Amino acid sequence: MLALAVLTACERDPGVTQPAPAPSPAPPPAPLSAPTIASVTPPEGLAGLSMEIRITGAGFLPGATVQMGGLSSGLVLNGGTLIRLSTPIHDPAVVDVTVTNPDGQSATLPQGYAYRTVTLSTSSREASGGSVVTVMWMAPGRANPDFEGDWVGLFKQDTSDKGPFIWGQYSTGVSGSFSVALPADPGDYEFRYLAGDDHVAPSVVMARAAVTVR
Repeated sequence: MLALAVLTACERDPGVTQPAPAPSPAPPPAPLSAPTIASVTPPEGLAGLSMEIRITGAGFLPGATVQMGGLSSGLVLNGGTLIRLSTPIHDPAVVDVTVTNPDGQSATLPQGYAYRTVTLSTSSREASGGSVVTVMWMAPGRANPDFEGDWVGLFKQDTSDKGPFIWGQYSTGVSGSFSVALPADPGDYEFRYLAGDDHVAPSVVMARAAVTVR
């Protein structure tokens, strides 16, 4: 009875310190939102060639990866709402573009990028020496030829892509044409569309168009 009386007295004594209640556990962090893709610029480029593109959207986390048509992209520079990257080399196709954050969440833009081919043609496939022909090209995605160094050249048909070339001119956009005087010497020649000029990037022949000088 004495012990009970002492305990009861302690409970009622305002001078006795009571233990503080345990703090409530912190709420779990809110889950991160999945990324979203708004656009890919440019939306097309050349098959067989790596090109720089931009992906705009939201929720891109540091370390995000990009796949295009199931292939991993090159260097990825991520700014949260903007990704700059080099496209993986791919055959002609229209492919999905997928951004995956390190937490596993991803976004896919169906048919977000098209790998196209260069077309190159001439107004005549056979002409007399010294006559003028028109050479025409279309190069999807190559909107900055001055930076990219694309050019059109006229070569003897058995000449290496490194030259020597008979005539050459930088291209002026995704499409265009040039008027070119053919050599006087009879023989088989061809126009070639080359991506890169060995200064900006190594030249790669993307298309050819043959012409015979009589």
